[in-house]
Amino acid sequence: MIHIMKLKTLNQIHNLQGKRVILRVDLNIPLLQGIIQDDTRIQAILPTLSYLKENKARVIIISHLGRPKNRKDLDFSLAPVAQAMNIPLVKDLDDTKTLQNGECCLFENIRFFPEEEQNDPQFSQKIAQYGDVFVNDAFSVCHREHASTRGITHFLPSYAGFHLQKEIDILDRLLTDPPRPCVAILGGAKISTKINLIKSLLDRVDTLLIGGALAHNFLKAQGLEIGASLYESTEIQHARNLLVNTDKIILPQDVKVQSSINRLTDNISKEDVVLDIGEQTTLTFLKAIQSAKSIIWNGPLGYTENIAFRKGTHAIAKAISEVDCLSVIGGADTISSLNDTPYLSQFSHVSTGGGAFLKYLENHMLPAILPLMEETHV
Repeated sequence: MIHIMKLKTLNQIHNLQGKRVILRVDLNIPLLQGIIQDDTRIQAILPTLSYLKENKARVIIISHLGRPKNRKDLDFSLAPVAQAMNIPLVKDLDDTKTLQNGECCLFENIRFFPEEEQNDPQFSQKIAQYGDVFVNDAFSVCHREHASTRGITHFLPSYAGFHLQKEIDILDRLLTDPPRPCVAILGGAKISTKINLIKSLLDRVDTLLIGGALAHNFLKAQGLEIGASLYESTEIQHARNLLVNTDKIILPQDVKVQSSINRLTDNISKEDVVLDIGEQTTLTFLKAIQSAKSIIWNGPLGYTENIAFRKGTHAIAKAISEVDCLSVIGGADTISSLNDTPYLSQFSHVSTGGGAFLKYLENHMLPAILPLMEETHV
């Protein structure tokens, strides 16, 4: 007999009518003067919310917004989000007792309470007393052991929402049985947060393309000059060890520096600041992408905050959009660097998780997902 851990999903809940459902979502979305700048995370939870309302559940939505430092700071109020979603905002869970079947409300920022991030058991139990069932549809915070993600699962039957289920299904496929060849693309600034991820990916993918400031550490580890470019001096030995133990890593052969000049990586001057992958590197990366059957991407490949250094990142995104493959992209910086392009919509899946996306790829499990699993026997 084989024991398999399987995700408990929303459609396994019998007879939702009248049930009080505490729905944890991630509505931590960018606001500018109270106006939503990107509603991706709202759109992600709508299938779950619609299903619960259509099945006559009474839904209490819980989320956080920003980092209010465990106090009631109205600059981080969820009121603009509630208004945009056309649902009432409640500041006291006692007010949820008047909910009728098929209605929902949004509870004010859960991080106004210090007990949330402390994963305080009494606080978790206090929240749980207002529900009959807990549904987690907030993949992006599943790496957090907080009261509203992990603690509450000790007191209520707990299930995954549709968006969380979709995230896990597609990431599990990439981690356990990806279509081959499988290519991973990593960029961004810090190698220290991605060492274990790189090790994990090297066991699973056929090729790992590395760009952005992340690549500077590897170039430095090879003894190359990187000028005044961003890197982490404490991580050079880690980068060197990774290069010694694998031939899967492909690094930039040339780069764009601050003057937009294209330089070979063995011809970078002490005054240069590397800000994008170069033309030859882009072609090399494109070749790997064009033969891929699955692609995982996290981290921009240049200083995309400046339009002059988005060329490499956009070229890679365009190439992926034209390839018939399973493609997954995650990370706020990566996604925002492509928001003004037509390429993002062409990915098989755009993950709403940043840290959670990386941690799941690294560990193949997250603290808040474990309680949503059940053991089956085959």
